[in-house]
Amino acid sequence: MNQSKPSFSPEVKKLLYLLFLCILGLSCKKETGKLPRDGENNNILNKVEAKAYVNDRLSKYARVIASLSRSTYVRKVVNQGIAKKFDGDYNILIKDLYKMLASPGTDQATHKLAPPSEEPGVDPPSPVDLTILGELLLEPVLVNNDTLYPQIYIPFSEPEQVDEGMEGVLPADPCANVAPLSPTEVYPYPVIVSYDGDESSGQEVFTGSSYDHNGIAIDGIQVSECFAKRHPVWAVTINERVDQSGRFPGDIYAQPSTGNAPTPIGADLYMPDIVVKQHKESWIKGGSEIQMQFGVSWANGTNPSTAQTRQFKLYSQTSLSQDAPIDITFLSRSQIRNKRTVPINFTYAPLSSWGERINVSYVENNVTKYRSEIQYYNYPTKGDYLYLIVYEYDDHFWEYFLGNGTSYATGGMGIPDQTGNYLTNFYFKSNEGPYLQTSFKIIQRGAFQSGANSGNYDINTDQLYFKSRHRTY
Repeated sequence: MNQSKPSFSPEVKKLLYLLFLCILGLSCKKETGKLPRDGENNNILNKVEAKAYVNDRLSKYARVIASLSRSTYVRKVVNQGIAKKFDGDYNILIKDLYKMLASPGTDQATHKLAPPSEEPGVDPPSPVDLTILGELLLEPVLVNNDTLYPQIYIPFSEPEQVDEGMEGVLPADPCANVAPLSPTEVYPYPVIVSYDGDESSGQEVFTGSSYDHNGIAIDGIQVSECFAKRHPVWAVTINERVDQSGRFPGDIYAQPSTGNAPTPIGADLYMPDIVVKQHKESWIKGGSEIQMQFGVSWANGTNPSTAQTRQFKLYSQTSLSQDAPIDITFLSRSQIRNKRTVPINFTYAPLSSWGERINVSYVENNVTKYRSEIQYYNYPTKGDYLYLIVYEYDDHFWEYFLGNGTSYATGGMGIPDQTGNYLTNFYFKSNEGPYLQTSFKIIQRGAFQSGANSGNYDINTDQLYFKSRHRTY
């Protein structure tokens, strides 16, 4: 006698799903604000131990994400989540993904997601997988004093667009001269790759895993950039842009304030647009954060009024640091791959109001005291040349682990003296050398002078097209 499968109304399905979520919530309700149970992770003494620990945690996340990805509902939630680009790139924090899966319909962002029981043909996530994911999230990924936040990044999520005038111009293709995927290289679900983000090895091909139609796990899948372009790949990596609370600090590319303390130059320097032509970030980690630093001096580092040599003032919004990065913009893989002109309208050198707070000593009643003052840049008594460096920022978590790494130091900023020492060195966090290091003459706003200067500076290299202009206000 044939027995038909029980049929439930949508209302009953919804009640059953909510009942499951209640059970799941009770099973996962434990002490959450704790440090990792394996407390030694708060005292890791070398990079080898740290990498082993981080990769172990990421591999556990990757295994459960691979299993969850078999659910059409999970794939829908992930795709909607990365489309929000909460930090500017196509990724979603796993902790946020879990909230969206465990509490459907209550997403705090713009996309409201209905429970899978209300969507015909959409299969819900596995209760077992959700329980495992919740258990993993109870134990933060903690390396000494750094809390790391795993994410899912999906390469090649950005729609390709062709800029006006660039029709027929093909961008660099990672699949050039690569044979098409064979039927055995096509999987019904995304291929999941875990990666700790350490770029010092120069790794470009990774090992991933997935499932077949019968629910059998498939390991050892070789994942290159070309493979990721042709087949869905979810990279389980560490987010490098959120703070220690797991939050993105917001618009870090806001215009600097011009203040209200004009100086004789009256010029603020800005970049109307930028073209970055070369990737300096691994394809499996996403787009690039472009930063710069600048300082002022004279053409040869000698103050003509005092004859003092090797004088250089590095821009800083505080007198406490000699490392003064300026966030320019975030560029996607597609923008760099297509060498796209990206309008940014960014004031990078607010020379009309640039000042830093310093402590000035004075004597009162035969007692030396100090008061805080703002010291402003004055042209040309504090320099009539601007020196700058543009580079791709990397947080250098692995390179700087336990302070064992050393930052890049540039050369050539100013004319070297007889001993070969340069005027100064910029120290910056990047996995590679800078896109650009250059200098040019500073002139007053509204003035005209032939040659490269702050009002009309253009430089076009194989890595970067950089422009500098005066704000006219």
